[in-house]
Amino acid sequence: MAATDTATRHTGTSDRLLTAAVAAFNEHGVDNVTLDDIATRAGVHRVTLHRNFPGGREQLILDVLHREVMEVDGKVAEAIAVAPDAAAALLDAITVVFDAMRSTGTLRSIVADPSARSALHGPAASALHELGVGLWRLVSERAANEGRPTTDAPDAEIVDYVIRLGTSLVAEPGPYRTVAQARGFFERFVVPMLLPPPNEA
Repeated sequence: MAATDTATRHTGTSDRLLTAAVAAFNEHGVDNVTLDDIATRAGVHRVTLHRNFPGGREQLILDVLHREVMEVDGKVAEAIAVAPDAAAALLDAITVVFDAMRSTGTLRSIVADPSARSALHGPAASALHELGVGLWRLVSERAANEGRPTTDAPDAEIVDYVIRLGTSLVAEPGPYRTVAQARGFFERFVVPMLLPPPNEA
């Protein structure tokens, strides 16, 4: 099944498998966990795992990621809603997502694993990108209401850029080791690029 079916497909056994995967990823890291490990932890046969996740390891990782991101989605929407303006909304939204990727064991484990991270940019991750596009549209609507311009890049490219940047900063933080340091980076470089000041549009 496609990743976009995630919300409607998960019941019973597949939820148990996702819970087992989250626990295993948190305990050992994504790259140190096999599908057999997850099936054993969930108390099912590997065939059952494949029946529930016919896309194999990549689908399981993306579905775990989708479940974790849904936990963050409401916080991001709230940050956008309560921010005083579009620039603050964008900065707060990116910061909330970055903090979740950095501090949530499962998200951090997925982002730290190169093969899992590359799955974030493939077609199977479309449901995650759709969430991002929806959040970006909330910000761009705020900007339009304020008469503030936005970049003319397509929404999907903006979301892909922000995901790539955020995952890179989590995997290889360089001088941006704290949320405050990363927030400063986003404020100086990302916000002005996506929401150029009116006199620079």
